[in-house]
Amino acid sequence: MRRIKLKKLRMENFKGFKEAEFDFFDHTRVSGANGLGKSTLAAAYMWLFWNIGYNLSSNPNVRRKISRQPVNDVLVTVEGTLDIDGTEVTARKQQKRTFKKDGSFTDDNTYFINDAPKTLRDFNEYFGFDMDVFRLCSNVNAFLAQKPKEMREFLFGLAEDVSDLDIARKFGELSELVPLLEKYTVEELTAMNKASIAEITKEQNGIPAVIAENKRYLVDDVDTAELELQKNALQEQIRSIREQLDDSEKARTEWQKKSDGIMELQFKKSDMERLEADKLRAVRAQIQGEIDAAENGFQKAVRIHSDAERRIAALEQENRQKEAQKSTLAEQWKEEARKTFPGELDEFIGITEDDLLCPTCGQPLPENLKAEKIARSEADREEFYRKKEADRERFYRDREASKTAINEAGKKLVGEIRANTEKIAELQSTIEQAKADKIRYNSEKSAAMKRLDDLPVTPDMSGNQEYEMLCMEIRTKEAALKAGNTGADYRTVLRGQMETAQHELDEVKDKLQAVMKNAEFEQRIADLEASRLTLEQRKADCEKVIDLLNQLDEKKNTLLVDEINLHFQHVKWDLFSRAKNGSYKKDYCKPVIEGKDYGDDTNTGLEILARLDIAMAAQRATGICCPIFLDYGESIDSWRIPEGESQLIVLCRTDDTDLKIEEVA
Repeated sequence: MRRIKLKKLRMENFKGFKEAEFDFFDHTRVSGANGLGKSTLAAAYMWLFWNIGYNLSSNPNVRRKISRQPVNDVLVTVEGTLDIDGTEVTARKQQKRTFKKDGSFTDDNTYFINDAPKTLRDFNEYFGFDMDVFRLCSNVNAFLAQKPKEMREFLFGLAEDVSDLDIARKFGELSELVPLLEKYTVEELTAMNKASIAEITKEQNGIPAVIAENKRYLVDDVDTAELELQKNALQEQIRSIREQLDDSEKARTEWQKKSDGIMELQFKKSDMERLEADKLRAVRAQIQGEIDAAENGFQKAVRIHSDAERRIAALEQENRQKEAQKSTLAEQWKEEARKTFPGELDEFIGITEDDLLCPTCGQPLPENLKAEKIARSEADREEFYRKKEADRERFYRDREASKTAINEAGKKLVGEIRANTEKIAELQSTIEQAKADKIRYNSEKSAAMKRLDDLPVTPDMSGNQEYEMLCMEIRTKEAALKAGNTGADYRTVLRGQMETAQHELDEVKDKLQAVMKNAEFEQRIADLEASRLTLEQRKADCEKVIDLLNQLDEKKNTLLVDEINLHFQHVKWDLFSRAKNGSYKKDYCKPVIEGKDYGDDTNTGLEILARLDIAMAAQRATGICCPIFLDYGESIDSWRIPEGESQLIVLCRTDDTDLKIEEVA
């Protein structure tokens, strides 16, 4: 059994602590009001060893803050002094924040054992045990934060070493699993059979479509001799049509030569039209450019006008405010001028006859005492009037300085008002110029738009004699071409006849080919049907193995749950449940305390007690006796805390305004 105790915890710039150090005992009670740092102690311990918070959150924010802003230029330090099997060990972790040029930052952690620097791996290896197991034993939240499968693996490890193979051999109904478990684990068998079922199901789902596809290729028995006669007749028909098409093509060639001449004239006509259209577009683009320039100038003048008016309004508002400030300064100057020294009428009160009498008996004081009192009074008189005169001079000097400061502030305001007034006059001139610019640009835009509207939509070719003669030549040649015959209609009919004959020929060939492949498709369909039956049997065999593995797990739960529960003082484990459909829930793992389901029927105190009992059991099972921090300790009755050798640090909320750390029995 490894024994670890926390003797001291020191923190610098960690969460709410700038610098603090705390001592701990075998059984420590940490108490105080909320916000004093009770949970911070647990968080510091968790961060030191596992870089987590008490609630298991990774990379928690641990840096101290001032006014909600992190203090970035200091090291965050947590140092724990431990007693490990009688040897004192100091473990320390520090974090430095480094900023990059883009404003992002990185937090770098460094580790020390007895002041010697260590890498994280060396730091963990120094303690000589698995740090994940150490965390499971130290944090009461760690065990139940795992997945049910992980919790079950740990719990079954607490029971007597009874293997799955031993259980299969013990029960006859599980005998089929024996040869399988001699080669593979339960997990491997489950994964293998589930993968096989998925693969088989995928293959089965594809078989019907393949069978249907093969059936589509089957054809009824036909007379192959008749099909051969049809094929020969169609081939002869296609040959004859091809010869007729060759004769018609010669006539089409002569007609095409005439058509090509007309096409060249059409190209020349189009070039002339395109040239005139380009000229028209160039004129239109030039006028549009003038319109755009005028519009841009108009919009610029509008912006200048608006900006000048806005600036004038701002300057006038500023002048009104400065005039008000000037009036206020004038009143302040008058107020200062009316001030007089407040202690002008104060006079010194000297000693009286009563002051020269003994306060006890009422007799006159001795002459030496009288003389001493009178001398002291005269000195006080001189000091009084000296101080009064100095205060008077200081008062009137301060009054004149205040008046001078008010005068200077007033002069400054007058200068600023004059400067603003001059700026307003300049801006008024700018507005007048902007108004003139708007009128000018608007006139230019209107004139350009009228010229654009007057342009023709299409080029006017009526005055071009060359163009008119070209059009007349085209019309003459087109009329002569229409009188000829290209034979196009005749060739269209022949091509249609050839396509029909070719299509019929292809169908006949396909039928002949399909008849020859009928036997092949029928055999393929028979093979697929047989494969489907084989796959169904293989799938049933896999499902049977999985069902037997579930039965094995049920038997294992029944045999081992009592032995598992012996390791806990308060918690019992429910490892068996069924889903709504009656199937066995293999990964079910639920703690029960005092006959109540954890998290469903339990209160806060019972849940804390359960987590503490689990952590202590984990320590006994793994041989690591280490400190346990228990938060919300005020919610659990002290007499309920399980007995054990572990160092227990209980965090309790109380009404105390100071954090208390004390040893309890």
